[in-house]
Amino acid sequence: MEIAILIIGSSRKEKDEKYFSYLLSKYKWENITIKKPASFETFTEAYAEADLCFDLREMSYENHHCLPIKIFYYAASGKPVIYTDLKATRQHVDVSEFGVLVDPEDDDAISDAIINYIDHPEVYNRHALNARQEYEEKYNWNLIKKRFTDFVKQSLHN
Repeated sequence: MEIAILIIGSSRKEKDEKYFSYLLSKYKWENITIKKPASFETFTEAYAEADLCFDLREMSYENHHCLPIKIFYYAASGKPVIYTDLKATRQHVDVSEFGVLVDPEDDDAISDAIINYIDHPEVYNRHALNARQEYEEKYNWNLIKKRFTDFVKQSLHN
């Protein structure tokens, strides 16, 4: 089986860039593509060829209380996800319908989730279909904009 890796983004710190470059030269991974961060307007186009989307951010107080917005783009694109198991995500998005929540430090759980999709293509297909359906039925802007704008208006008046 051939696996291709697509990374969209860049290191924020020079030391991280050096460390990442070191890893690339040390392991000499094949089939890896690294793209610069994409603009808001071209973000979905940048990952269109991906079959599975990841967001494995560190577990921190701030991250636990922020909902990762990209999950909604991935769902709208029909992409199954492997995401950090954050409190905000668990509270507001039923990821089990279209992906898996993991500890980003647990290599075994991450690889098990990937292997499960490979060994069980019906699970992958169901998650891909569910991702788009969840977006259409629960997270589509046309469905939530009134509730969201009402919330913002209420917040401004308090």
